[in-house]
Amino acid sequence: MDKQIYERIFKIPQPTNNVDLLFRMLHTHLENFKSEYPIVAVALSAHPIKPAREQFGLFETTLRNPHQLSETLARLTALLGADRVGTPVLEETHRPDAFRMEAFFWHGLPAHPISRMPTPQAALRRFRPNVSASVLLDEDGPVHVRGADVRGKIIEQRGPFLISGNWWDEKSWTRAEWDLDLEDGKLVRCHESEGTWRIDGVYD
Repeated sequence: MDKQIYERIFKIPQPTNNVDLLFRMLHTHLENFKSEYPIVAVALSAHPIKPAREQFGLFETTLRNPHQLSETLARLTALLGADRVGTPVLEETHRPDAFRMEAFFWHGLPAHPISRMPTPQAALRRFRPNVSASVLLDEDGPVHVRGADVRGKIIEQRGPFLISGNWWDEKSWTRAEWDLDLEDGKLVRCHESEGTWRIDGVYD
């Protein structure tokens, strides 16, 4: 007889004594639960807690029905998987667009002061996913690029800017980024990795 124990902790957005609501949450989880062995015992426990009190700003408001949102997220998680539902969080890496999904965080984040200093920098409008490209090279670098919506002769180039990471494990990566000024006036960001070129976006 296998004596493995499966434990699931349910975190609800607000304290409640609504039995139907709590059991709907349990039922949603059990709909997609599978066990390799017969279930011989089940135990439930609940921890009491005082209702949370939050002070909102003048233009802030709470959710109209946080429990309904919690139930909807639970159903989406059961349908799509935990790695596809939640809040995107940037990974601690220099790899562009690297992120992971974490469970939705109910409480508001602390407000950060808004900088009044102007930021006169060109914004990169990223393509997600990035676009495959064919690039013609000479001894000085790229001279022509062709992609789905971006193509033309390169009149000026800046690069390569070499970035890499995870060189210590099997997830190692490296890429060379270029900023390309095309004859039609577009300023394009692209990169090359393992001999493959892709267009990351266009500067506004």
